[in-house]
Amino acid sequence: MGDGEAERLGVLGGSFNPIHSAHLGIARQAMAAFHLDQVLFVPAGNPPHKPDGLADKWDRLRMVQLAVAGQPGFVVCDLEVRRQGVTYTVDTLRGLRALYPGARLWYIIGGDTLLDMHTWRQPRQVFALCSLIVCQRPGWRREELEACVKTLTTMGADIHLLDAPGVDISATMVRQRWRRGDLPPGWVPPQVAAYMRAHCLYTEASPGGMPLPHG
Repeated sequence: MGDGEAERLGVLGGSFNPIHSAHLGIARQAMAAFHLDQVLFVPAGNPPHKPDGLADKWDRLRMVQLAVAGQPGFVVCDLEVRRQGVTYTVDTLRGLRALYPGARLWYIIGGDTLLDMHTWRQPRQVFALCSLIVCQRPGWRREELEACVKTLTTMGADIHLLDAPGVDISATMVRQRWRRGDLPPGWVPPQVAAYMRAHCLYTEASPGGMPLPHG
């Protein structure tokens, strides 16, 4: 970052139930493509769209901390975990704006999330607070995303598409394979797998063992 340039902060939010290698890969690709100074990983506390079936928020926070430890430019933000009540993206972005008043925020999402953004709380305020980096997951048609981009741009969104090649992994897939005992090597960092094992996460008897509709 040169003199006089605003710090460029990527923001990668999510339930991280659990965090896995695709999350880390997307963060690295976004950092390189958009010259981000840091990527903030923001685990959800009590998200409005996934109220059930999550592992405890403190367990999810700890797994994110373990996953990003020692990785240059990756920082964990516990803003949502520490907030009481339901957490909304617009409130998180306002909180980050207060913490980093001189920074430009780049919110990193997947293409499936972009299609739902018009249903979020105060979407125009979200668009005013950040630029969007939209990662195209395998199987998504670029034409469909571009049509959505055109619509949301009229609402004030600044959207940038990122081709994110890599293994198509979701948290749902991780939990399913973990319960079956055949999780492929490399899907989650070893220290995260060790934490899951030590704390009996994502077994049938654990709160995090309930399946979710999305990763």
